[in-house]
Amino acid sequence: MGNEISPTLILMGGVMWLITGFFLILGSIAMVIVYSIKDSGIWIFLGSLFLVIGILFLFFGILAMKIFQLNNSSKKSGKLGILSIIIGFLGLNLLVLIGGILGIVNSKK
Repeated sequence: MGNEISPTLILMGGVMWLITGFFLILGSIAMVIVYSIKDSGIWIFLGSLFLVIGILFLFFGILAMKIFQLNNSSKKSGKLGILSIIIGFLGLNLLVLIGGILGIVNSKK
């Protein structure tokens, strides 16, 4: 049971990243379209910034899903745990961070 918690947390964090990234991209596109009519520079800048953040979240989500897939197919949970901690820290995702820590702890058993 303990070995299944780490990949599940990583998967949940990856799905959260994907959903958040998708909505950030949709919102930023809508923001740029709506405020480009009024020619408001700050809103177009913020929309572009949200677009970049959304793409980054999608990238982190895909990376977390790949870690989940590799964690289920191999027994390298220690190295993948370290990678999960790095990705969770960079993307500020607590679930992936905890999943990586549990992966390291479970690999030493």
